[in-house]
Amino acid sequence: PQAGELIVFDAKTRAAIRRIKISGSPVSFALSRDEKRAFVSLVHASRAALVDLESGAVVGSVPTGIAPDGIVWIDKGN
Repeated sequence: PQAGELIVFDAKTRAAIRRIKISGSPVSFALSRDEKRAFVSLVHASRAALVDLESGAVVGSVPTGIAPDGIVWIDKGN
C-alpha cells in the first residue's frame, strides 16, 4: 500500500506482469468474472477504484467513507 501500486501477477509463473500506479494506498481487491477489471479499495483516498487490468487505467471510482478495507464483487448476471 505504501508504494501506491497494484501489481498483477501471472498465476502460473508467479511473475509480475504489470505494475499499475494508483494513489490512495490500495489494500484489497475483487476481480470481475472475466478477470479484466478489479475493484480496489483505497484506504487513504476513502474510495474504491475500478481498474482496467488490460490497459492499466483507473476507469472510475466511488466514494466509500473513511478507510475502506475489504471489498467484494457481486455478479448478478447469469
